[in-house]
Amino acid sequence: MENTLFRDAVTSTAFNLSLSRNMIAMLCETAAWEPFWEAGGTPKKARYHFDGAEAHAITRLVAMGGRNDFTTGIRGIVSRGLAYAPDKRWPGILRLTDAGKHVVELLKIAGLAVEFTAVNLPEAV
Repeated sequence: MENTLFRDAVTSTAFNLSLSRNMIAMLCETAAWEPFWEAGGTPKKARYHFDGAEAHAITRLVAMGGRNDFTTGIRGIVSRGLAYAPDKRWPGILRLTDAGKHVVELLKIAGLAVEFTAVNLPEAV
């Protein structure tokens, strides 16, 4: 499927994708949530469902959307077509687009990706 936001963000006279440190961190943190979504997670569960090992990670997901240092990161990756909010009521709860998944893989190859898991996600501020 064609991602026009991504195409518009990376093309002018050449292919160029510019990402800040906050955007890279936000992409990596969002990528850590893919298993949650693949297991049937929903924005409502991400916002309200706290059980077992998911409790800390879900708290972090909810908090990261409201943190000032991640606001630019969220806007940056959404405007570049790398992520989207599956439910507009909670714009800080994101999923990666296909382009975003590939960019995360490229960041890993370049050694720029930060590995986030439910165990090592930093405490919400």
